[in-house]
Amino acid sequence: MNNSSTSDTRAPPLPTRLDGTRPRQETPTPSNLFVETIKVIVEGRIYRVPSYHLLTSRMIREGLQIIHGYDAEETIDLTLLANREDFENLIEVLYPSQITFDRSLGGRVWLSALKLATRLEMTATRAASIYAIMHNAVVDMSTMEKVLVGHAHGVPSLFCQGCEESVLRSDTPSLAELLQLKGLGARLMLLREERLQIELQAVRERFDAAKRVGEIFKEDLEKLEEIERWMAAGGRRSSEGGVNGESCPRDVDESKEQIAKRARMN
Repeated sequence: MNNSSTSDTRAPPLPTRLDGTRPRQETPTPSNLFVETIKVIVEGRIYRVPSYHLLTSRMIREGLQIIHGYDAEETIDLTLLANREDFENLIEVLYPSQITFDRSLGGRVWLSALKLATRLEMTATRAASIYAIMHNAVVDMSTMEKVLVGHAHGVPSLFCQGCEESVLRSDTPSLAELLQLKGLGARLMLLREERLQIELQAVRERFDAAKRVGEIFKEDLEKLEEIERWMAAGGRRSSEGGVNGESCPRDVDESKEQIAKRARMN
């Protein structure tokens, strides 16, 4: 007969509830679990954030510097590319503390995410931001803002949507709105005038806003589509120095130079 005794190291079962079920038992967190972080500096503020999403950006990977001090850690200064609000909104999208995809003002975090994901060549984050914006995550986004955001960050679908809504809106755009759009505003007003003339003449010809926007803004759309293709390809240059034989957008190349310059200054 074996007199040796063994001890059961398992946690005792949780008590049964009155309805016959047991509460869920939490799985203990391994003591060796850790998350690698990087230090990001934006407008003088230091953020230590998980690296696993940010390092999808080649610009961040290439711009990281090792700061030798009390503890050596990888650091990057994004002050030239982001402000605090935009960066904190990007972090909220990458590592959400709550459900970010909502229909409230909080949905505007997607605009910041789109802006920085485009500048930092974060393809997946950019695609997620565009999807959220196009599916009305930002409910207070005006037609003019759609035009501006789509034009500034290479989103032709959003740009066209904003242009078409601006041409078809019943009220007249204010002077302040038109000044924001600069040259784009003048062309939109011409299209509005064309639509109104057709409606006043009561002719059978129907004003096709989508077609006319595509014709009037053809050159703009070609540039936006180039940026979209370039971003969809991961921002990688081909052997000819471009993406699919095309030149990389100038503004993205300038952003890379700014990061490198900032890193050298530090």
